[in-house]
Amino acid sequence: MRDLNVKGAVLSFLVAKGFNDLQVPHQAMTMTRVAAACARDAEHPGLIALTDGLKSLIAYWAERPEDAHHYARQGAETAAQLRGTVGLWLLGLQARAAAAMGDEATVRDLNQRAADRRDRVMSARRVRRALVAGRAQDAVAARNLRAEIEAFPASRPALPRG
Repeated sequence: MRDLNVKGAVLSFLVAKGFNDLQVPHQAMTMTRVAAACARDAEHPGLIALTDGLKSLIAYWAERPEDAHHYARQGAETAAQLRGTVGLWLLGLQARAAAAMGDEATVRDLNQRAADRRDRVMSARRVRRALVAGRAQDAVAARNLRAEIEAFPASRPALPRG
């Protein structure tokens, strides 16, 4: 059941993001609440924090900076013990909402907290670099280059003829 709730949260999140991109904030917020309910039922703090971030984005673009700040702060509290980048994103959302409200001191504080936290975050890129180093990295690069070269039609070679 947990797996189904995680998938429901992700799918609802993506639909909500689409509604927000289409500038339909009411439907976006409705789908974000569905995503949040699924994330809570799945007991997945990362997804819970992510949905709070989306609520913040929706409120920000609907010109409700106080609500945007509230949702971002709520998500940042949930993400405080997580290692991923969602916590950094939420601190940025909080700072942007605070800037929209004209609270310069809060913006500076949040930006400093984000800078301090950034060094502790294990990014997917750093993990990928650590796992794909040396010969493995060379093999991946060669495979990608081979696929790129093969994508060119024979009438238009990928590499200039010398």
